[in-house]
Amino acid sequence: MRTCLNIIRWIIAFLLSILLFVFITVGIPLASITKITSNSDSLKQWLIKGNLYDSVSTISLEIYKENVNKSVTNGIKIDELDLLESFDKIFPSDWIKGNIEKVIDAFYLWFDGQTSAPEFTIPIEERKNVFIEESASMVLNLIDDMPVCSKGNDVLIMKGEKTPFDLNCKPSDFIKEKYIEDAKKSVEESLNQNEMLKSSEIKSNEYLKLDPSITINVQTVYKIYKIVPTIVMFGIGILSVLIFLFIPGFSNKFLNIGLVWVLAGSLQMIGIYFSNVSFDSFFTSQVSRLQGFDNEFVIDIVKRIVKAIVFDIQSQVRQYALVFVVLGIVFVIGGIILKFSKKRMYIVEENEDRNLPDENRKKPKDQRSEKVNPTLVSNNNIKNYHKEEAESSGVDVNLG
Repeated sequence: MRTCLNIIRWIIAFLLSILLFVFITVGIPLASITKITSNSDSLKQWLIKGNLYDSVSTISLEIYKENVNKSVTNGIKIDELDLLESFDKIFPSDWIKGNIEKVIDAFYLWFDGQTSAPEFTIPIEERKNVFIEESASMVLNLIDDMPVCSKGNDVLIMKGEKTPFDLNCKPSDFIKEKYIEDAKKSVEESLNQNEMLKSSEIKSNEYLKLDPSITINVQTVYKIYKIVPTIVMFGIGILSVLIFLFIPGFSNKFLNIGLVWVLAGSLQMIGIYFSNVSFDSFFTSQVSRLQGFDNEFVIDIVKRIVKAIVFDIQSQVRQYALVFVVLGIVFVIGGIILKFSKKRMYIVEENEDRNLPDENRKKPKDQRSEKVNPTLVSNNNIKNYHKEEAESSGVDVNLG
């Protein structure tokens, strides 16, 4: 009956061990991802490591080259260095970084239930003025490089039927200072056609009007999301305790749990190694599937950001895995020590039993007499044994 019960306990413990192994294998990466991504500072660092802020002007230039209306330049090549310089003035990296981080913080505060909606304000008045200045100056520089207009075109320009942005030739009386105000006015009118750009700042409450139910749902999910690492560790602890209770033999408990922890933690380490080796090829294969996403410069920025994300997650996984491997090794060593200690105690007890008479070996320890088997003790002990036996029988025996 006892043997049958032990078999059942081993079967249950084996199934729990498999479940613990799977739980650690899946739970460690999941806990790492949620721990890293639930912190707004992580997202900020990824954008910095991806060199996003310092690349905005270059990205703007790439977009301009791909999407600008070619007729505006009339075939005249615009100096890319001038464009980059203008983009840097319009959107300086510090301004972009500060406002993006402001938006990130606003959303995380909303996720965390501290606000009813993301709340942020982005001042744009100064950027608009710089944009107007740079755009007007750029267009006038283009006009200055165009061929001189015919008299008919000059008449249309003087009548105000053409703005500097409509020109495809240089007026005969062209002077930059004369046309600069018209150019600025044209840029400003173009910007004011966009409702968002009419005001001096962008306020989130004007554009992010969220239903209260959405806020409740998002904040509830985020609360659960934040405690995923705690849930994972709690689940691992519960499964380990159940295995400890079900496995027969004290040393077996430590050995089994320790081996599962070591194997699961080691698997995470191996996974990290192979993911590093195959990252570049995997990323390239995934990007190739995206239609229309072929700008090498943008792809490089995305790759750096993704690599930063993967590296941080791997670092967190490595920490968890290392803890389980170390604890697992401690448990395994403890189990081995306990097993050898138990075996040694068994040998000592077995030797003690051999020193007892045959009829005493079968009795429980508390019912055994102090008599020993004379054939297994020293000669001196034999003499003492017979003397004690004779004296107990009332016979005077000299063993001299």
